[in-house]
Amino acid sequence: MPPWLTKKFVWALVFALAVGPAVTGLLLTIGDQWLRNVVDDWMSDPDLFDSLSIRPDQYQGLPLRWRQALAEIAVRDSAEAAPLQSLSRRLM
Repeated sequence: MPPWLTKKFVWALVFALAVGPAVTGLLLTIGDQWLRNVVDDWMSDPDLFDSLSIRPDQYQGLPLRWRQALAEIAVRDSAEAAPLQSLSRRLM
């Protein structure tokens, strides 16, 4: 019997073969979902119509400068954008 083939080595090998694929699958799943969430945050449009009380058809009817201003307000942090959102509601 080779000297490296010990009971401890065999148990470590059995554990690695039994548990390793499950742990690897779990880590890959978590990593994949995290990456998908990051890319979705980067690529998704701002939720303009959730943050301002305006319908899409009303938004399309506005001049370009107003659409740009409202889009900029929508992408700001909610604490920073709250006064601007209330101002835009009063102006419209």
